[in-house]
Amino acid sequence: MFAAGDEVCRTQNGNNNAYCQDNEISWFNWNGLKTHKSMLKFWQQLIGFRKRHPRLFRNRYFDGEINKRGLSDISWHGCELGKPGWHDPTGLALAMTLGAREERNDLHIMFNMYWYPLDFDLPDVDGKKWYRAIDTSLASPDDIAEIGKETVHKSSSCKVNARSIVVLVAK
Repeated sequence: MFAAGDEVCRTQNGNNNAYCQDNEISWFNWNGLKTHKSMLKFWQQLIGFRKRHPRLFRNRYFDGEINKRGLSDISWHGCELGKPGWHDPTGLALAMTLGAREERNDLHIMFNMYWYPLDFDLPDVDGKKWYRAIDTSLASPDDIAEIGKETVHKSSSCKVNARSIVVLVAK
């Protein structure tokens, strides 16, 4: 979730309840549309990405359904496949595979909350390759790929930079 203005780096300077403020804390600064164009573009492309991938826009709970490629509707991982580390109080890595229905693209999303880069194992998807669609550690415009311009990932693991998210699409 994000609040209006997040897409152009709007801040309330730490005030989590600005409803009672009638000043710069609660006002929308329209100059942000000009000064933070790359952030606005990122959010616009992210919203478009979400709309193109129904697994990210669900109207029912995940139920373990297996698709034609043998992927569950959701599978949880850590840096190692199938080991999300739910009970590790120091765990700072999480990944998930979202198996798509029909012929849509499967997704693999990796979250690195650690302060160093981490290598994540990637699941095999029969007859398909993983393509990098989003990498929040990269500067604009490389942080999110335009439709059809995703870069192929050629390894069985993926390095995710510190405090960032990488989204791969199976094609």
